[in-house]
Amino acid sequence: LIVAYYTVQFIRPAERQRLLTKLYDSLRWGGALIMFEKVRGPDARFQDILTRLYDDYKLEQGYSPEEIISKSRSLKGVLEPFSTQGNIDLLKRAGFVDIMTVMKHLCFEGFLAIK
Repeated sequence: LIVAYYTVQFIRPAERQRLLTKLYDSLRWGGALIMFEKVRGPDARFQDILTRLYDDYKLEQGYSPEEIISKSRSLKGVLEPFSTQGNIDLLKRAGFVDIMTVMKHLCFEGFLAIK
């Protein structure tokens, strides 16, 4: 079992496929990868709504608008999330066939992929 908990999203996009292929290759048959990632919406309309909902959630949790903006700016160019389909495509190209979503909340998603 390999767990990647909000880490792959910080790997440069050009390197992610190679990483997931190495993870797949290191698993025994029947082994699994649990991967949680921040995901972006499939298009700008969805992304705008997801961002607004998540910002509202952070405000409800007591974060100030300045903290939210600061965090967003600090992640620019560092965190590059893929869409749900983009992550599934990465997993499939790595060799995984059996893939399912195990958790989804706004722009956060967990995948279970079995070799």
